[in-house]
Formats: sequence, structure tokens, C-alpha cells
Amino acid sequence: DAVQLPSADYGDLVLTADAETLFVVGLNVAETSGVSVVRVACDGRLTVGEDAFLNLRLAQSMALLPGEERAVLLGGQTVFEPVDPNDMRLLERDGDGWQEIGAFDIFGDFIDASRIGLSPDGQLALVPNGSPFSDDGGQVSVIAVEGDTLREVNRLTDMPDVREAYFHPDGQNIVLTLLEPGQVKVL
Repeated sequence: DAVQLPSADYGDLVLTADAETLFVVGLNVAETSGVSVVRVACDGRLTVGEDAFLNLRLAQSMALLPGEERAVLLGGQTVFEPVDPNDMRLLERDGDGWQEIGAFDIFGDFIDASRIGLSPDGQLALVPNGSPFSDDGGQVSVIAVEGDTLREVNRLTDMPDVREAYFHPDGQNIVLTLLEPGQVKVL
């Protein structure tokens, strides 16, 4: 099946554990940027939850917390009107969609990332920034997820063109992709 989503650059898909719902993150500067909700029927038919769309400018990547009732979302930071300094969002399920329960400013300027990572226990998030135009480019922020708050606890530096971050299922190791050097790092 195929469905039409709002006009955006899509790069991140998040599938629920029951494989019945997809959250599709779309990057744009207007009202078509954000998180679309797509239901997957047993026969493969797809349905877009039109009323469940969460609009957020420059949305890039999302990770579900354990239980799938909350999520961490990278996006929203803009230097154009209306200005928004916050680059990370903590979301909570609201029916089929999401509502924002907190916005946090982690990086000082523009972020370019393909995928954020979340530890299996949901206590740490990894946010890569490979932007060559950012003072914080080539870095990975390690963020503690504490109730309704996101707080940076560490910053990994010297990660040129880092774009994706994954936690290994053991929760002890992480995998990062470095785009231009064409490398995968395991830490």
C-alpha cells in the first residue's frame, strides 16, 4: 500500500513494538514538518492519522521510550521567525498522536543529524551533530532523560561528520556513523 504524507524530507521511521503504528518524521520549515502517524493493518493497508499529526519545524529524528507512551524528538530549533532556541522535545502520547511536555536547548546552534539513539532502559539519549556550519559540529550530546526533563550529562567531541547514533541492546556500547570519513565507530 502507499499513502500521501505532508510535503517534507523524510528520513526517520519509528515502528511500535506491535508493528501496528509508524511514526514518520518529516523535515521542513513550515506546517508540513513534524511527526505523521501511519497505521499498518494486518493485510498491509496503510492509513494516515490526519488528526494525529504533530507539527514541529525542522523535525529530524525520534526515539520511543520504554512503554512507548513517551518519546524524545530532535527538532524545532530555528534562527528565523518565529525563533525557537530549543532543539529537543519530550513528547507524551495523546490519543493516536503526541503532545509536547517539554522543550530543551541542548546545542547552541544548528544541528544536522539523521538518527538519535536511546538506551534500552530509556535513561540516556544520544544526539549527534555532524553540521559543518555549527560550532557544536562533530559532537555527540549524551542526555539524561529524567522524568519530564532532558539534561546534558556529557559531550563526546572529535566525531567529524557524525550523523547517526545507536545504543547496542546491552546498553553498554554505542555505534556512531561518521558520514564523510565513511566510518562506523563503536564506543
